Amino acid sequence: MKKVKFRKGSKFLRAGAAAFVVSGLAIGSLPATPAFASSDGTGVVINEAYLSGGSQGAAYKNKFIELYNSSNLSVSLKGWSVQYRAAGGDGRSAAVLHLTGKIPAKGHYLIQGGSNGSDGVELPSPDVSGRKFDPKGTTGTLILARTTEALTLPTGSVTKTSNVVDLLGYGTSNTYETEVADAPSSNKDVRSITRIDAVDTDNNKADFVLTSTITPQNATGTQR
Repeated sequence: MKKVKFRKGSKFLRAGAAAFVVSGLAIGSLPATPAFASSDGTGVVINEAYLSGGSQGAAYKNKFIELYNSSNLSVSLKGWSVQYRAAGGDGRSAAVLHLTGKIPAKGHYLIQGGSNGSDGVELPSPDVSGRKFDPKGTTGTLILARTTEALTLPTGSVTKTSNVVDLLGYGTSNTYETEVADAPSSNKDVRSITRIDAVDTDNNKADFVLTSTITPQNATGTQR
């Protein structure tokens, strides 16, 4: 089904429900508010993962993860981290990057990671960066955690788990929310894994789409 671009906080709008009359209701009668993420009320999600930074044909020199806060209040990220575990891993996260500062209400937070090479331009000023935070481009698990301790998660579907704010399993990862998200086929497939309309249904495959439109944005609203 065709995905329609919808910028401002969310990346995409689901075309299916918005484009048709459902059960006799006109478009204007459909619910306007999607089911946003995070059962703890923060509304912070992994919004975009661009993991081919620096590769041949890449838009940006560095990999990045962008967060989005769908709530009406800023959220302190002190004591939080973003973590990575390899696709076949079953132990502690292999990489942990501590977060600092705040993510504004209806705003973004840009996390800069490592690089595969020299192709691409510089990212907007990241809110936090970690050269050694270097997730694989085609498969793995990203974890947004409310702790700076490396987590040991079970394999399979992981939802509503202590200290896990959000999780993205992509490619052939053995850890995901309900179903694994589609991922680039190689580092030369320089698309990003992008959340659709900031909605979190706890299903990575349904909630993310691959796109060649790369839109990093930091907490000040700066984007390229």
